Amino acid sequence: MPRRVLLAVLVVLLALGVGAPAASAKPPMAPKGLKAFLLRVNEPDALYNRNFPRTPAFAWNAVKGAKRYDFEVSTSENFSDSAVIFSSSDLNLKLTSPTASVPVSLPWMTGNPYALYARVRAIGPRGQAGRWSAAYGFNMRWRDRPSPLDPQFPA
Repeated sequence: MPRRVLLAVLVVLLALGVGAPAASAKPPMAPKGLKAFLLRVNEPDALYNRNFPRTPAFAWNAVKGAKRYDFEVSTSENFSDSAVIFSSSDLNLKLTSPTASVPVSLPWMTGNPYALYARVRAIGPRGQAGRWSAAYGFNMRWRDRPSPLDPQFPA
């Protein structure tokens, strides 16, 4: 066979994926750096001390090889089925960037040390799920305790 014909056959076979190395089926790594924020992702953690007056948004470090992410919020650190109050997979949300906002208002509640927990995992290109991140604990509460208003004019 002439060399040109062999080269053409090789190009066609590679285009069809024959003889090409298979993509890794290894699940992605667990995401790191999960944090909550209200206005900007670069807010210092000490700004709210993990106590938020309204439902925060969440961000984490991107995972190499992740096609999308699953995100959950729970009232339990072990994320038992009865404690999960939000799951992106239950709503069929496709989180393709390393951020999430919960489309529900979380109730004001505090715990010792936390009342709510969030976690995230990466999903690879073939649908293989990675390990869950470490749980991020937080509370929902008002910033300042209510105080009586002084009237402007004496009664």
